Amino acid sequence: MGLLKSLTRLGSFVGKELVEITRRPGAFFSLVLGPFLIMAIFGIGYSGVRRPLETVLVVPADAGLSQDAQYYQDLAGPAVKVVEITGDATAARERLRRQEIDLLVVAPANAAT
Repeated sequence: MGLLKSLTRLGSFVGKELVEITRRPGAFFSLVLGPFLIMAIFGIGYSGVRRPLETVLVVPADAGLSQDAQYYQDLAGPAVKVVEITGDATAARERLRRQEIDLLVVAPANAAT
């Protein structure tokens, strides 16, 4: 008897909701299809791939550190692209300010000690 009562209640609830959907189809579209539309719009813009950050390293000449770009590229990995190693921090900061590069790393003068 309890199973039949539960099925009757379930059927009446589903029937009531179907009647509401036919009376107000806009509510169905906005509540059910609206979020899927928003996810689709965001999905179109998502590529899943990030470009490597173009990086300039400022290594002072008297710091005793390597001046080899490939050495630092191997340390950084694929997320960072070392484009230049320079000793001029002012020029590198200016390139960063003009947004020619994405990242600037400045090594201190006493980095090797």
